[in-house]
Amino acid sequence: MLSEIGLGSDAECAYRMLLKEPSVPTQALAEQLGWTVDRACGALDELVDLSLVRASRENRGSARPVDPELGLRALIQSQEMELLKLQQNISQSKIAVARLVAEYREGERSAASGAVEVLRGMDAVQSCVERAGRECLEEIEMFVPGGAQPGGALQIARSLDLLLLERSARIKYVYLDSIRNDRPTSAYAHWLR
Repeated sequence: MLSEIGLGSDAECAYRMLLKEPSVPTQALAEQLGWTVDRACGALDELVDLSLVRASRENRGSARPVDPELGLRALIQSQEMELLKLQQNISQSKIAVARLVAEYREGERSAASGAVEVLRGMDAVQSCVERAGRECLEEIEMFVPGGAQPGGALQIARSLDLLLLERSARIKYVYLDSIRNDRPTSAYAHWLR
């Protein structure tokens, strides 16, 4: 349980033992826990690093445990500070993302002239369709030139169309008559009916 606040299992066992027998020498600690002296020293080193034990002033070569209320509270406070920093970083990231999205949207708006939005390239078209799919409340109409559509485009379209249909939005596609010669595109058009 204390591993959640940075205390390893060996260090926790050694700390519990020291709380019961504060002046136990390292050799005796190792024997009582069934460990090697090196393992006990490693656990004590971890406890020193975490400020949970200090050198005993009475028994040279022994460690004394710090009161758990003080020592463990300090570990929790340290983690709380880390969590606070993480929350601040996340908040700053959200602000940065919002700014980037605003810049992106502004660039899109300035690229459009009048009532017609000119899109250059498939990525721009896909982004526009995705945005329209997210924002559409009632109906979306699309003209799809070029006849048969690639399978990947149909899969992407299906996922977006399902989202629209879940919101009870109407979907209208205008395809060229030549899609009748392409089974996947024709099947997709029938699925939309």
